[in-house]
Amino acid sequence: MAVHVARARISRAVRGHHRHEGTAEQILAAGLERCWTGRYLTASPGTYRQFWTRDTGFAAPALVRLGGPWPERLLLTLEWAIRSWRGRGSHVTTTISPFRAMPVNLFDYGVDSLPLLMASLRSLVESAPENVAARATALVEANRDWLSAEVEHYGRTVVDPTTGLVRTDRHFSAHRDTFRNRSTTYGNTMVALLARTVFETGWVPGRLSWSFEGGWGAHLRRNFWLGDRFRDRLGSDETSGEANVWPFFAGVVEDREMLTAALAMLQREGFATPHPLRFATRHGDADLLFVFRLWSADYQTTTAWTSLGSIYLSLLREVDPAAAAAELEKMQAMIERDGTFWEVIGPRGGPWRSRSRLSISDVSMLWGAILLETLEQPTAPPLRIGR
Repeated sequence: MAVHVARARISRAVRGHHRHEGTAEQILAAGLERCWTGRYLTASPGTYRQFWTRDTGFAAPALVRLGGPWPERLLLTLEWAIRSWRGRGSHVTTTISPFRAMPVNLFDYGVDSLPLLMASLRSLVESAPENVAARATALVEANRDWLSAEVEHYGRTVVDPTTGLVRTDRHFSAHRDTFRNRSTTYGNTMVALLARTVFETGWVPGRLSWSFEGGWGAHLRRNFWLGDRFRDRLGSDETSGEANVWPFFAGVVEDREMLTAALAMLQREGFATPHPLRFATRHGDADLLFVFRLWSADYQTTTAWTSLGSIYLSLLREVDPAAAAAELEKMQAMIERDGTFWEVIGPRGGPWRSRSRLSISDVSMLWGAILLETLEQPTAPPLRIGR
């Protein structure tokens, strides 16, 4: 995978990025098409031309809602991934390398891998066209015992039995995967997402031992909500971009007043400017993996990530349609200008490049499905993971 990343970076330096013509919607759709290998969906057609559980889970509800070939392709992707994990005797991992379909965790066990896999399956079962939903149901039934064992493994590995929160004594891979993550709002959102999926679908026998008295988001409110925002992690009152969109996008917090307050805070404190959405407004490298201190220390700090940005714009449309429309127009103009959908946006509105110049934003990301759904279906019900 490292060789592939290096080769992709050299190719970009020599040839530039692959451009598509047309409207923003046409460019996003063309990028999604290039993420399809014929067997499974990749996170991108460039640097991340591997299967990523996380990226697939981000995009899953939008892919199902977009219709066309996408529900079928999502199902084929999950069938291929489960077959790869089971064939290797592996737990659910963050990534599967194309080389011999090798499961890989980058860089730790993923706090979000199993929750997003289960939520993706639920999206297919409950919302895909009838024939695809039936096959997704059969896929779940055929792998019910394995899924049950994976839930048990996840509980032992991730959840502190004394608190029901993500453990603080070990690290986990998460969306901000160049950092060592412990008990964050994002991680605890994933625990709630998995618990809700298991309970509401009945796919796994018995009830989980984690306590969610007061609702799926009650532990987030008790431990992370500061009145107008979610803090990023236990032990700190610092906030983050991801902490204030994911509880809502995952559907575990459904309080509209909290959503409105969180989005207003992101706007007020600079997380959504000049482009949505930044992990942080101040650079910091505490818990940053050592190799990234040398390679691309600014990759997941103050840069604008279009994964978070797409989620933010989808949520913003629910509470402030006028503001969302203005931001969507800016995003459309950027996509049409550059002929692609960037992974990370630099401060001047073009592709991000690391200060070391060794790394550059990827293109045509799979999570572009979220933005495409927002543009194509402006009056659709709110988009949520697993629904």
